[in-house]
Amino acid sequence: SYSLFSHVKPIDFARILRLVWRRALIDLLVPHRSCQLRRAERHTKPLFLLVAFMSRLNRQRLRPAHRFRRDRPLDPPTPNRAQGSMRRRFLLLHNPVAGLRRHRLVRRVVRELEERGAEVVMLRLWGLSQHLSQEALERIVKFDRFDALIAAGGDGTIRALAKALGPNASVPIGVIPAGTGNVLARELPLPSRPHEVAEMLLNGPETEIPGALAGEEPFFLMAGVGFDGEIIAGLDLELKRRIGKAAYVWPTLKALFTRPKPFCVLIDGVPFAASWIVGAKARRYAGGFTIAHDIAIGDARLIAVLFGATTRRGRLLEMIALGLGLHPRLKSVRTLACQRIEVPDKGLPVQIDGDDDGLTPIAIGIGGGNLRMIVASR
Repeated sequence: SYSLFSHVKPIDFARILRLVWRRALIDLLVPHRSCQLRRAERHTKPLFLLVAFMSRLNRQRLRPAHRFRRDRPLDPPTPNRAQGSMRRRFLLLHNPVAGLRRHRLVRRVVRELEERGAEVVMLRLWGLSQHLSQEALERIVKFDRFDALIAAGGDGTIRALAKALGPNASVPIGVIPAGTGNVLARELPLPSRPHEVAEMLLNGPETEIPGALAGEEPFFLMAGVGFDGEIIAGLDLELKRRIGKAAYVWPTLKALFTRPKPFCVLIDGVPFAASWIVGAKARRYAGGFTIAHDIAIGDARLIAVLFGATTRRGRLLEMIALGLGLHPRLKSVRTLACQRIEVPDKGLPVQIDGDDDGLTPIAIGIGGGNLRMIVASR
């Protein structure tokens, strides 16, 4: 039998992809000899090449003419911009696990930025802290001359990006509050409407937020040992992505039904007993709850909140009081200003900025560099 396509050779898709990838590398790397990359290193940085390739495609794609304002032409990027000038080029790192139904906010902010003449390169990463190193991020920023990085996610996404940038960041971090708690966005505060977020990213001033260290991990909001560490350790991230805050219900109930066990805590070297401790660098905790009244996020100090309940009923009472902002009135709760918190006991769960950080022993203190952030104009 004769087939119309019997003489046609099958398409070698692998060969086509190799040719396209080789041509993309040539187009990307040859015009940018000033980026000081060794030829051998260019093939060992897939994340660096991926972002650069996406950026080049984004610059070359056709956009409708009405998407740009004629009074704001897109100028070519310059390495050193004057303070206060409009930012033009952004690298957006999006954590798809953060928050629920907030992807629409990210898309609207990107649309607002593009309509105002900015250029946004989006990179979606699951597990930002595991896939993004400081060296790779520095190469990306220098290679494509981004004016700022955008963290689209929650407090954990911001912390992971700040950790990847390091203490001496060359570009600031902007935030699209698309997480579950958004404690940092509430503290500053940051806008949540798309046009206001876009205006902040383009023209907002910069500020520095002092950081703290839990072991060797930086954080900017809070670190907890005990009860909240158990909740974060038992949290299903896939379920959190699907149903949002409701995913915390079962881990919270499970932790409440566990009998509290006191452990030793050293506050600036002075021993105390507690069954749960939070080292707070901000007033708010777990979204809209107020855990420390006499601290601001710009302060270079900690507030140690020690919860001393030894029964399930006492823990429930502490939780209700925390929700109402009345926990300092309880006899089992103590609040102390300090510079260093140590938990020498082993095997207790730890959380920092809403992310699991393993087990104790651990030391918590001020340090680790500042977070350079874009904030709203006042």
